Amino acid sequence: MAFDETPITEQDIHDLYQEHLGRDADPEGLSHYFNSGWPLYVIEKDIKDSIEYFRRYDDPPFAVGFGADSDEIHQGQTFGGADYIQALTEGGPLNLERTYSDVLSWLQGDSGQKWLSPENRRGQSNPDMPGGIGLGDRIEGIGAPNRDINPGWGDYSADSEAGSFFTHDDLMATRAIGFKESQIKDALDRNMSWLRSGDQPGVEGGVYESLYLSQSQDDWTPGSPTVTRNPSEYDIRRERIPQTRDVKDSLKINTGDSFVGKTARGVETAKRTRRRVRQTTDLQRSLNIS
Repeated sequence: MAFDETPITEQDIHDLYQEHLGRDADPEGLSHYFNSGWPLYVIEKDIKDSIEYFRRYDDPPFAVGFGADSDEIHQGQTFGGADYIQALTEGGPLNLERTYSDVLSWLQGDSGQKWLSPENRRGQSNPDMPGGIGLGDRIEGIGAPNRDINPGWGDYSADSEAGSFFTHDDLMATRAIGFKESQIKDALDRNMSWLRSGDQPGVEGGVYESLYLSQSQDDWTPGSPTVTRNPSEYDIRRERIPQTRDVKDSLKINTGDSFVGKTARGVETAKRTRRRVRQTTDLQRSLNIS
């Protein structure tokens, strides 16, 4: 099979980008391919092997683009911290651990890795996250402090202080990896500086007051209602009515009165008919009847 060896032009590269990626070539890509010396079909194959091409046609199981790159075209978006929190939120408080497991299974595969930015992929370092551990490794459980209770699960792209304060997002993500309420409370008690003023103890709706500490930690399920019973609600008092002598006398049975049966009173009763069953010799033997 013969290939066209006509020298490529910059417009040829732009055309390939439009056909396969839906956009013009960026300056870096244009320079790279134009100076590569590759024939057009090799450039086309390289574009179709790119992660951007994969993302354009792939349908990820979880939403992407909730972070700062939300205005980017689909293939330009990545699965970041905001997207992970969104996945947990959509899964609901009763399914945090299951949603976490589903996200983890996806990210451990080739498809999930392609939706992560380079610094958040397996084995890579992300200087913006606690310990320099990227989001993928953090969710997967590689290295510390991924399994510590800490304010590191927020949306770094939207909140520059996400790693400094323990928010409702951090609380949800910490529950998802299996920490109990009492463990979270102990960590917050030791690190009150993690809590903003609106999340301090005693502030209704804040992080600290959102902990479910009134129930057994082994039985508690996120989102389960807390029932508080007031004993006074069940203290039903019956009014006692004093019985007079006339009432008491009316309840007595006079032994001198003659008893009047139902028949004499004209009350018809149904007769009960008993059936006699003749016992055979075999039945008698089985019952040890002599």
